[in-house]
Amino acid sequence: MYIPFREQILLIDGAIFMRYPAEVLQEIEKFLGINPYYQSDMFKINKETGLFCLDMNNGCMGIHKGRIHTKVSEEYLRILRNFYQPYDEDLIELTNRTFSWMEQKV
Repeated sequence: MYIPFREQILLIDGAIFMRYPAEVLQEIEKFLGINPYYQSDMFKINKETGLFCLDMNNGCMGIHKGRIHTKVSEEYLRILRNFYQPYDEDLIELTNRTFSWMEQKV
């Protein structure tokens, strides 16, 4: 059975979203067929986290948004990458693209 997922499902790479939030949101708007809203000047760097946040005229959304995540050991990352590698390969074949987590060496 053919599932036209490219027309119905948009996969977003979280690492790219963190670096380019406006551009990714514009891609989502275009995919959904809605009027453009988000612009690059709507985002600023949160001084506490060093990450982009949506400027809400009174600062960033809150201290629990855009937090930096706990560091995972290289050993556990290697185990996870090895485990998920065949699934990632299937995803590459299905979507014809790679994601940021796949670029890491196993």
